[in-house]
Amino acid sequence: MMEDYRRRQDIVGNQVQRMMEDYRRRQDIVGNQVQRMMEDYRRRQDIVGNQVQRIIEDYRLRQDVVSNQVQRMMEDYRRRQDVVVAQEARSAVDYLANRNFLASVSHLTRQVRDWAKLAEDAVSGLTSSRLSSELFAKAHETWAAGTTSLLKGGTERGLWADNAAFGLRIASLPTAYSSFCQTALRALGGADDKRTMNALIGSVNLAELHFTRASEILPSVLEPPIERHRQGEPGPMRLYVVQHADLAAVPTIEDPENVTELVRKSPAAGAAAQVLEMLRLIPQVNSAAKISGRGEILKPTTRMIEAMLDLVALVPSNRAAFADFIDCVYWLFYEGAGKDNLRYLSANGGPYSEKDCEVIWAIKTFRNKWYRHDPDHGEATSVKRSYRALREALERFGFAHLPGNAGDYRQLHMLLVNELVRFLEGLRDRLT
Repeated sequence: MMEDYRRRQDIVGNQVQRMMEDYRRRQDIVGNQVQRMMEDYRRRQDIVGNQVQRIIEDYRLRQDVVSNQVQRMMEDYRRRQDVVVAQEARSAVDYLANRNFLASVSHLTRQVRDWAKLAEDAVSGLTSSRLSSELFAKAHETWAAGTTSLLKGGTERGLWADNAAFGLRIASLPTAYSSFCQTALRALGGADDKRTMNALIGSVNLAELHFTRASEILPSVLEPPIERHRQGEPGPMRLYVVQHADLAAVPTIEDPENVTELVRKSPAAGAAAQVLEMLRLIPQVNSAAKISGRGEILKPTTRMIEAMLDLVALVPSNRAAFADFIDCVYWLFYEGAGKDNLRYLSANGGPYSEKDCEVIWAIKTFRNKWYRHDPDHGEATSVKRSYRALREALERFGFAHLPGNAGDYRQLHMLLVNELVRFLEGLRDRLT
């Protein structure tokens, strides 16, 4: 009995020993796993820390580039102003130019300060997935590069110093982009559902796409005008806000990084892309005309340059905004092309017949028979002709009546822009 007892005790002891050894091994495994987790955590923290450092360094470099460009713009302006003062040619126009220039600088310096504040928030909130440092860095890089391009182009062509009203208009685009991105990025910090977050992220991506493209195209189309003309105030640039509203209204956004999906779901983005394509074609048409031995078809007047800048982020969703759009394309394609002696018509040495220019006649009709003039003014036969011309212009674009809501105005805007793109493509090709 004693021997059996001892054997059983030895068995139990061995089992306890094995259990203890197994426990120690498991503890060692857990300890090693914890150690590896801590090491991985430290590595990730180091990576985040390095990313933060790079973001801050890149941010400072971009801010310095923009600030230096603003400084050069101011120095160029002062030099030219000194010449004006020396010539004792101060006037109300000069005073207005000075005021516009100071407003432009104020817009730009305010943006620099606002981005600095957002940078602090982005860096301090890096552990949160809400205010993404990557989104901030990308948006700021886009703003800095685009603003630098616009400032450089405007300074090189003398638009800031010679015509400060143009400078104010040019500064309005980075102001609109900067303001929207900062608002959207902060809103992202408070978003609590995927649909809202995707709409915000998608709208920032659409804004980046448009602003980048606009800052590439505008420097190539902006030229000092052939005459001086006092300008009005720049209109509101609502594009980026409307693009977000478009995306927020759709049930789902599968991928807020997929630009094709985003443009398909935002009519405003599609129309804005076509407006930029239309502007890009204008210098191509003029180059083709000069190569063929002709003069420029679309000459840069003050109103024409003003119209190009206003068209970039214009979303005509009501009668007043649509009338502004019609004014812009009227200055571009009718006044800027010779008005009563249109340079693209065969009668004036151009390649187009009157039939080829139906979109131009439609624009002229919309402006002269409705949006800027009263069609009921005049004799009965004249009034009847006006309404008939207006009806035919509307029917050409599939409308049986005048636009009555935001959807109608935006649809007609898109149809007109698409046809103007085709008009310019055909004009360029026939001149080549």
